Amino acid sequence: MKCKNTVIVRSPKEILMSNGRTRVSGICSENKCDGKLSKIIS
Repeated sequence: MKCKNTVIVRSPKEILMSNGRTRVSGICSENKCDGKLSKIIS
């Protein structure tokens, strides 16, 4: 199960989606957690 904490994204990448919106994708920065994070920013 992925953690539900508010964390800083490690190695963030800004991605342009096919609908024209932008999102930031990266990996969780918590210890022993390699969950993928994604957040739409515009």
